[in-house]
Amino acid sequence: MRKIKVNEEEVEFLDTKDVEVLFEGLVQVGTKKGISEKLIKKLRKNFLNEMKKAEKTIKKGKPKLDELRKLRASTKQLEDMTKDSSSYPREVIEEILKSF
Repeated sequence: MRKIKVNEEEVEFLDTKDVEVLFEGLVQVGTKKGISEKLIKKLRKNFLNEMKKAEKTIKKGKPKLDELRKLRASTKQLEDMTKDSSSYPREVIEEILKSF
Protein backbone atom coordinates (compact mmCIF):
# COMPACT_ATOMS: atom_id res chain seq x y z
CA MET A 1 0.00 0.00 0.00
CA ARG A 2 1.21 3.46 -0.78
CA LYS A 3 -0.08 6.96 -0.29
CA ILE A 4 -0.78 9.20 -3.25
CA LYS A 5 -0.83 12.94 -2.71
CA VAL A 6 -3.54 14.81 -4.61
CA ASN A 7 -4.22 18.49 -4.02
CA GLU A 8 -2.81 18.59 -0.49
CA GLU A 9 -4.62 15.33 0.44
CA GLU A 10 -3.19 11.84 0.74
CA VAL A 11 -5.15 8.81 -0.40
CA GLU A 12 -4.11 5.21 0.20
CA PHE A 13 -3.66 3.13 -2.94
CA LEU A 14 -3.25 -0.64 -2.87
CA ASP A 15 -0.76 -2.44 -5.05
CA THR A 16 -1.95 -5.16 -7.41
CA LYS A 17 -0.40 -7.85 -5.19
CA ASP A 18 -2.45 -6.65 -2.22
CA VAL A 19 -5.61 -6.73 -4.31
CA GLU A 20 -4.87 -10.28 -5.46
CA VAL A 21 -4.52 -11.39 -1.83
CA LEU A 22 -7.75 -9.59 -0.98
CA PHE A 23 -9.66 -11.39 -3.72
CA GLU A 24 -8.20 -14.77 -2.72
CA GLY A 25 -9.69 -14.20 0.73
CA LEU A 26 -12.95 -13.09 -0.82
CA VAL A 27 -13.14 -16.29 -2.88
CA GLN A 28 -12.67 -18.34 0.31
CA VAL A 29 -15.41 -16.41 2.11
CA GLY A 30 -17.66 -16.61 -0.93
CA THR A 31 -17.34 -20.37 -1.33
CA LYS A 32 -18.14 -20.87 2.35
CA LYS A 33 -21.28 -18.76 1.97
CA GLY A 34 -22.33 -20.28 -1.37
CA ILE A 35 -21.61 -17.21 -3.51
CA SER A 36 -20.84 -17.76 -7.17
CA GLU A 37 -17.12 -17.75 -7.85
CA LYS A 38 -17.97 -16.38 -11.29
CA LEU A 39 -19.38 -13.23 -9.67
CA ILE A 40 -16.23 -12.75 -7.60
CA LYS A 41 -13.96 -13.29 -10.60
CA LYS A 42 -15.96 -10.79 -12.65
CA LEU A 43 -15.62 -8.23 -9.87
CA ARG A 44 -11.89 -8.96 -9.63
CA LYS A 45 -11.46 -8.33 -13.35
CA ASN A 46 -13.42 -5.06 -13.24
CA PHE A 47 -11.61 -3.94 -10.10
CA LEU A 48 -8.18 -4.60 -11.60
CA ASN A 49 -9.17 -2.65 -14.72
CA GLU A 50 -10.16 0.32 -12.56
CA MET A 51 -6.86 0.06 -10.72
CA LYS A 52 -4.94 0.06 -14.01
CA LYS A 53 -6.77 3.21 -15.10
CA ALA A 54 -5.97 4.88 -11.80
CA GLU A 55 -2.35 3.75 -12.04
CA LYS A 56 -2.05 5.35 -15.49
CA THR A 57 -3.38 8.67 -14.22
CA ILE A 58 -0.96 8.52 -11.29
CA LYS A 59 1.99 7.86 -13.61
CA LYS A 60 0.96 10.78 -15.80
CA GLY A 61 0.92 12.98 -12.70
CA LYS A 62 -2.80 13.70 -12.95
CA PRO A 63 -4.49 11.46 -10.39
CA LYS A 64 -8.21 11.97 -9.83
CA LEU A 65 -9.05 12.30 -6.16
CA ASP A 66 -12.62 11.02 -6.47
CA GLU A 67 -11.50 7.96 -8.41
CA LEU A 68 -8.84 7.11 -5.83
CA ARG A 69 -11.24 7.65 -2.91
CA LYS A 70 -13.83 5.38 -4.51
CA LEU A 71 -11.25 2.63 -5.05
CA ARG A 72 -10.03 2.92 -1.45
CA ALA A 73 -13.57 2.84 -0.07
CA SER A 74 -14.27 -0.27 -2.13
CA THR A 75 -11.13 -2.02 -0.94
CA LYS A 76 -11.92 -1.17 2.68
CA GLN A 77 -15.37 -2.68 2.31
CA LEU A 78 -13.95 -5.82 0.69
CA GLU A 79 -11.30 -6.08 3.43
CA ASP A 80 -14.01 -5.81 6.06
CA MET A 81 -16.05 -8.55 4.38
CA THR A 82 -13.08 -10.92 4.34
CA LYS A 83 -12.03 -10.18 7.94
CA ASP A 84 -15.48 -10.21 9.50
CA SER A 85 -17.49 -12.43 7.17
CA SER A 86 -19.85 -13.58 9.92
CA SER A 87 -21.34 -10.06 10.03
CA TYR A 88 -22.33 -10.27 6.38
CA PRO A 89 -25.09 -12.66 5.29
CA ARG A 90 -24.78 -14.23 1.85
CA GLU A 91 -27.42 -11.97 0.31
CA VAL A 92 -25.72 -8.82 1.56
CA ILE A 93 -22.33 -9.90 0.20
CA GLU A 94 -23.88 -10.70 -3.18
CA GLU A 95 -25.58 -7.29 -3.35
CA ILE A 96 -22.36 -5.51 -2.41
CA LEU A 97 -20.42 -7.43 -5.05
CA LYS A 98 -23.03 -6.67 -7.69
CA SER A 99 -23.03 -2.98 -6.80
CA PHE A 100 -19.32 -2.65 -7.63
